[in-house]
Amino acid sequence: MLYVELSHRLSVKSPLPPGVPPMQVQHHYSIERGDVSNLFVLQLSNHSGTHIDAPWHFVATGLRICDFRLEEFIFERLLCIDVALGDD
Repeated sequence: MLYVELSHRLSVKSPLPPGVPPMQVQHHYSIERGDVSNLFVLQLSNHSGTHIDAPWHFVATGLRICDFRLEEFIFERLLCIDVALGDD
């Protein structure tokens, strides 16, 4: 079966919705500085990059993203809709 990933790679240059703080990547440990490993600290919001909003995002009693199984995000028939966006 062929799977098509519908996400984009996340980076500090990824576009964000208005008001969402930018992603930050801190190189915490570095082999070049003499540390035993490379380690990065990531700070990002749940609206960084492509994502799926669970019902809990908008409804206090809704399901959280961890309430869903991965298989529920695999679709056999897809539809792509081209929607023109306004200034908002």
